Amino acid sequence: MKFVDAHVHLGYSIPIDNIFIQMDESNVEKIVVFALPAEVDVAMNDYVLRKSEEYEQLIPFYYVVETEIPEEIGKFKGFKWHWFKGWTHTKSNLSLFEDGKFRDFLRDLNELGKPIVIEEDFDFTKRFVEMVDNSPVIIPHLGLISGDPAKFLKAFRDFNNVYFDTALASKNLIEKFYKELGPEKLIFGSGIPFGKMKDELGKILALDLPKKEIRMILRENVLKLI
Repeated sequence: MKFVDAHVHLGYSIPIDNIFIQMDESNVEKIVVFALPAEVDVAMNDYVLRKSEEYEQLIPFYYVVETEIPEEIGKFKGFKWHWFKGWTHTKSNLSLFEDGKFRDFLRDLNELGKPIVIEEDFDFTKRFVEMVDNSPVIIPHLGLISGDPAKFLKAFRDFNNVYFDTALASKNLIEKFYKELGPEKLIFGSGIPFGKMKDELGKILALDLPKKEIRMILRENVLKLI
């Protein structure tokens, strides 16, 4: 069985050949790619798209940098949302929800129905999910980077459109989410370059789950969304 990694950063400082080496080591055939936050500029989405057109193994996600849908959005399979106009890993900008243009943008985003990987603090994420109810929402790192994973799990366990990726989370935390959610809402991610694909994959394989459930977490769930 070939796997799919749903959380890989692509940037000028991350040689694509190094990623392919990790894919070969981990039996991964496809990867969801989006810009590295530290290198985001107006050209980075174009870079991600060009690389995805060059290599069929890459599934491109658009890194949200402004409140409008780009003309080339049809070429992207989803969105990456990362502390938009806020303070990364510190505080989200909740005042955006009072901005009519921003709310219009969320409605436009929601109509597309493409998956959205969103990394914001809990309060922002909760309001976002309430407005974007027609699109799959993927919370990365099981909510670990955005706050308290247990709080995210409790709030979103019953939302049909909310999923969690496992990038950088511990084996014990992944197991806790699995026991609460089952395999249907979990998606494998490595978090490259912050995580190593083989190590992150090993955490899931170490849970010794049924093959059908492993296939869902490591492949089928994300492919179904895109």
